[in-house]
Amino acid sequence: MRAASGIEMALWDLAGKALGVPTATLLGGRFRQKVRVYDHAAPRNMLDKASCREWAQKVKADPAGFTAHKFGFPHTNPNADLARDTANRVLTTRELIQVRQGFENCRDALGWDHDIMVHCHWEYDLRTAMQIAEAVEPIRPLWFEDPLQVEYSEEWSRLCQSARVPICTGENLARRQGFRDFIVHHGCDILNPDLRNTGGFMETKRIADMADVFGLPIANHNTGSQLHTWATCQWAASIRDYMTCETITGTGGWMDQLLLLDGPYIKDGFVQVTDKPGLGAELNPDVAKAHLAAGESWWS
Repeated sequence: MRAASGIEMALWDLAGKALGVPTATLLGGRFRQKVRVYDHAAPRNMLDKASCREWAQKVKADPAGFTAHKFGFPHTNPNADLARDTANRVLTTRELIQVRQGFENCRDALGWDHDIMVHCHWEYDLRTAMQIAEAVEPIRPLWFEDPLQVEYSEEWSRLCQSARVPICTGENLARRQGFRDFIVHHGCDILNPDLRNTGGFMETKRIADMADVFGLPIANHNTGSQLHTWATCQWAASIRDYMTCETITGTGGWMDQLLLLDGPYIKDGFVQVTDKPGLGAELNPDVAKAHLAAGESWWS
């Protein structure tokens, strides 16, 4: 699916360049000129208020200007918390107390001008997910992500009915078939597709159109390169009910030089959607060659 998705997106890039228009125009036109992006910045120790203040100062000083941050929470040590079982899907009482305390420390340090997303990596059962949702409710998270197992079950719908925070999922689902039950049975409040996993631009556009009928907004999972962030933002511009795109770039690493751009591409926590044809970007061959996977050769 990832190979097919990559080829599909590359063909949209070629089509846009052949016709002299941005990919977003080919996808139906823009609803926005810039797309909000978020990072994974987190405090070293969310249970320590000084550590949270240090983290808040750092993210507020970031030149990329991110105003939304997604992260999870640590587990207790089974040697100290005797109720902790590393194999089951529940949290101990101590862990639940620490989840509430840790995220409240983060909110107190960060203030209300930044958003926080709570990530759970599909680790928990329904009852525990409900307890976590209740624990983080006071910080008003932008969303509560992936608390239950990946595929749809009635537990997702029950969680949405009970939780007072928005439920988000979708990064590991493929094509419309993977999202259908979540949409029809209200198994989440926010869909979070990854263009690499869902089938590329057009299939994910169909997912968004299907979600729009039920009033569900869209965000994007994206742990890919600068190129994938750039491509996702072209797609996001064409989606009416859109929220924000994940990125692991924008922090000054080599992947921020992967594209030939005029300057820093994340400003005030947004990516400006280009008017150039196709995806509107070209690979920097020197950077790409320097970071080829072992055994790979330059194909251009």
